[in-house]
Amino acid sequence: MNCTWTIENLRRNSADGGVITVFWKCKADGVTDKYGNEMFLSSSIELTPDPSSPSFVPFDSLTEEVVLAWVWSEIQLDVEEEMAQRFGGAVIPETALGTPWANS
Repeated sequence: MNCTWTIENLRRNSADGGVITVFWKCKADGVTDKYGNEMFLSSSIELTPDPSSPSFVPFDSLTEEVVLAWVWSEIQLDVEEEMAQRFGGAVIPETALGTPWANS
């Protein structure tokens, strides 16, 4: 099962911009339930930023790739494996909604 990972939101300290909570989502690509709803897992991780650390990344300099690396280093379970167990029997729809310009 292929998954698409995204960062849904970040909570940060106002004073120094250090990220304290990352809200993430892992969506099963091309798999929906019988009603056409996408199959995904989402959660959050808590961080303790240290602005004096050489590895500290200011909020304005963050990229989704950097934050995803934080998520992947903190998650204690294999999310994609869990998705395959939970959604392995899900339906791959014969039809799909969308417009060709929505993803460009």
